[in-house]
This record gives sequence, structure tokens and C-alpha cells, in this order.
Amino acid sequence: MDFAVGPDYSNSGGEDVIFESTKLPVKPPTRKITLDTIPQDESKFIHKSKLEELHSLEPHCITPKEKNRLWNRTSAELFKKLAIKFQADRLKLIKDFPLKTNLPGKDQKKWCKFCLGSKLYNEIYDEPCNEEVEAHLPLLSIVSHLEQDMVKFVLRYLYYWFLAINMNDSIARWVCSILTCLERPVTVRYRKFIKEFKVAIWKRLRACDKRERKRLHFILAILKGDFST
Repeated sequence: MDFAVGPDYSNSGGEDVIFESTKLPVKPPTRKITLDTIPQDESKFIHKSKLEELHSLEPHCITPKEKNRLWNRTSAELFKKLAIKFQADRLKLIKDFPLKTNLPGKDQKKWCKFCLGSKLYNEIYDEPCNEEVEAHLPLLSIVSHLEQDMVKFVLRYLYYWFLAINMNDSIARWVCSILTCLERPVTVRYRKFIKEFKVAIWKRLRACDKRERKRLHFILAILKGDFST
């Protein structure tokens, strides 16, 4: 299944929504999409953008691998637009989606339990968590309240957890959400960290399964397209 990025929180009707950027399906077109189509929603925008890029290639050049690259690049561009919209709307989102839970401060292990739950926590850390802790989804009532210092801390924590147990769905969901919250441009020092993240993803791509590969390629496209300078 093809995936787009981000929810349309402007149409959420005031409901707290999962700020998830890797699992929203792109709706199949209800009519034929051509180069003259005027996109009316995000799904049509993605379909047309993909068609435009494919149309620019010679027929013999369009391999399945190239199609996937184009898809990731198009999705990353849409992700960037979502991030810009999120930053512009953040103060309103804080008001519309008040914080409903206590955040863990700067403690890495507490954040791990908060984001991933006790089951994944016990796969990452030697010190066991003997109580059952449910993972939190990256809701707007959570991520919109994170200040930039905390956003950067949490992204580093997610990187550490990725190195420990690879890019499972829960980590990928939080990575994409936190990347949306990260203000651009980042500092030179933080760009070095982003580069480390990209290198680690490239290494993991050599040994991952198909599902994880999709997550990794999508996140890599975001990091390459939005934080390369």
C-alpha cells in the first residue's frame, strides 16, 4: 500500500488526532489523473506529482526501484509542507489540543516507556521495567507542546532506540512526528547528528526486511531533502 504523510488536522473537528506520518493511506483516484488535473486534495497532489516525475523520464529508465525513489521524494516534499504548516499553526494547536498527560522531563528511560511502552523498553535496556506501561501515540495534544530543546532530546533518544532494536513501526511513527516538530534550519552541530542518523539508516538498509525498508527509505528521504544544508 502507498502511504502519504501527516493528518489533515485542520479538518479534525477539534478531536485529538494521531500525528502520524508513515501510515496514512493515499486514496486511490476516483477518476483518471492526467498532467492537466488540478489536485483538490493531498492524495490527488501525490498522484499527479508522481505522474509528472515519471513522465519526465525516458520509458526504459522507469524501473521499480526508480518509482520507489520518486514516491519517497514526493512524499518527503509533502512532509516538508506539513512541517511548515505545523510550525505556523503551533500556537493554535496548543490551544486547541491541551496537554492531557505529564511529560517525562529529560529522562531518556522515562521517555522510552512513554513513547514505546514497557515491552519495547525491556528490549532496549538491561534494567527491566517490571510494571506494564502502555505506549503513547504522538498525539497533537503531546507533540505540539514540546519545546525545541525537548524535540531535539527526544529525536536523539529515538536514534538511540533505533540503534538498539531497529526501526520498528512505533519508533518510525515518533521519528516522523518529531521531525515535523523540529524547527528549520537546524544548527551546524545538529546537522552532524542528522548525518549520523542517515549513515545509520544506510547501514540498516543492508539487513532489514521489506516493511522496515519502506520506513527507512521514507525517513531517509525526509532527512536528505529537508536537512541536507
